[in-house]
Amino acid sequence: MRRNEKKRGPRYEDEHIHTVAGYVDRPHASIVLINAGTISQEVIDQVLASAQEEQLNVALLSTDFETSYSREHYLQSLVNSNLTLLREANFLLINTEGTAGLYALLKLGELGLKLPDLHIVVAGGFMQPVGEVLGLVLLRLLEPAEVVLAQQQPDLRQLWDVSRFSVDERVPIAESATRRQMSVVTLTADTGNELSWWRRWVVNLWALAVQFQVPLPALNLILVLPLIAFFLVIIRHVIGLETFGTFAPMLLALAFLTTGLGWGLVVFAIIVGLGTGLRLALQRLRLHLVSRVAILIAVVAVSMVGLTVLGATFGVGALLHAGIFPMVIMANLIENFTNTQLERGTGEALRLTLSTLLVATCSYVGIENTGLKPLVLTFPEILIGVIGVELLLGRWRGLRLVEYLRFYDLIRQRQMQEEAINDQRSVVNKTR
Repeated sequence: MRRNEKKRGPRYEDEHIHTVAGYVDRPHASIVLINAGTISQEVIDQVLASAQEEQLNVALLSTDFETSYSREHYLQSLVNSNLTLLREANFLLINTEGTAGLYALLKLGELGLKLPDLHIVVAGGFMQPVGEVLGLVLLRLLEPAEVVLAQQQPDLRQLWDVSRFSVDERVPIAESATRRQMSVVTLTADTGNELSWWRRWVVNLWALAVQFQVPLPALNLILVLPLIAFFLVIIRHVIGLETFGTFAPMLLALAFLTTGLGWGLVVFAIIVGLGTGLRLALQRLRLHLVSRVAILIAVVAVSMVGLTVLGATFGVGALLHAGIFPMVIMANLIENFTNTQLERGTGEALRLTLSTLLVATCSYVGIENTGLKPLVLTFPEILIGVIGVELLLGRWRGLRLVEYLRFYDLIRQRQMQEEAINDQRSVVNKTR
């Protein structure tokens, strides 16, 4: 048996993607295990020793990640760079957080691959309806021997044991998992037939999109935009926060979904800081608005390229997606910040900037931490309900929450005055 460690891809992926493989002369089966996250050396040694004992070829592929977008990106890189391994494998085990593993495998559907001898096990903390729809899309595209979903993220050794015993005992993966107290769902063509006509139509639609090489993660980001707009409606119309326009917080939230919140705020601060300094310098030149915005767009573009190069140089995956930040929106935001600073003061400009960031952050948290992103891909009819609620909120005529706080002192003074008048009247009545 030989052990081989190798790194693939450009330099920025060297620190994120790792491969460990072990081979035997006469293997009973070949197993590929993909893990979103580093695999400890102890687990690697145990799996390799077990594979040698059972006469199995094994490949352990792992990737580090910072955001869900990066997780999907690196897993797709793993899949694309190991197509030969996947074609020869009998079992493919993917252990990820959320739906990243399913998205990565759908990349194979874009290539038109058919893997009729492959048994696929996807483990992740996704909701069952989401896993079923995306799993059925995968089943239709790749036509594997079986697709098994485990909603929980098991221990890697447990996942390995399930596949190993499935080979040894010659039983389906689902049965091997059940014996080891692991809850799984097996997807077949009958599973798809049991769905409602609408859900079958959604499965067929996404399968058709992947066949025409339209990435589902990209479609997912498009479907997320109405949800971000919904959060914006609630924050502006119900809570009453002001922002720099309507599109700025929406597109900032979309950018945060790709870079992550922490690095997204860093990129935002760098770009706005550089742009604001330049804008104040241009103020003395008395340029036309269009010329100023054009210059700001150039500065923003150069800043994004510089941050991307820095990300590639120092291995910061989040900075590689700095180009997601919309240049025109950032330039207009810098222009609005400077104009507000000159006309209404620095405090007001900072207040609007912080409100814009707060709206974008709340939208990011509401999308990223609640599972809404894959849910809206599985149930696009959610957007109909969102539109209905927005129609109701659009007719809102009451005070916003911020206005209640703003006029609290005035309301309190009014109440105190009424109490004083009532006390005076009581004194006068007693005197009479």
